[in-house]
Amino acid sequence: MWKCEECGEEHENQFETCWKCESYNESTGFNNPLKMDSVEDIKSSTKIVLIICTIIFGIAGAVTFYPLLLSGMIFDAPGSDSNPINWVIFISLFTFAPMCIVSIFVSWGFYSGGSYGHAKKAYLLPVVNILALLVCAIISEIISFFSK
Repeated sequence: MWKCEECGEEHENQFETCWKCESYNESTGFNNPLKMDSVEDIKSSTKIVLIICTIIFGIAGAVTFYPLLLSGMIFDAPGSDSNPINWVIFISLFTFAPMCIVSIFVSWGFYSGGSYGHAKKAYLLPVVNILALLVCAIISEIISFFSK
């Protein structure tokens, strides 16, 4: 067992980095060519990423709020409510703005708790919606290409 010098968390010897603050344990003897930054460097870089992502996803969430209200129109065409691609598009559009807001609060919550790696990863939540839209667009284009 070893105790992290930065945050005091205890770990088993097979782990070379702290899960909480991501600092490197030099006493384990692992050969790590990458020197880990100090906790303050990680904290400041994470804060910069969070500020940038808060601005981007805050604006994206606000701008997409109006299309969110109109996303139900995707089912106006006859038979479109039985198309699974339309449902995925509707759900990804309908949940994008709330997902942006959730990712902001969750990321800052992780940051204030000292879990800087998780804070950066929490901002990937709205990317799931974007990827779902892209996949549906590609599948729709493939289907329309082969149905001609």
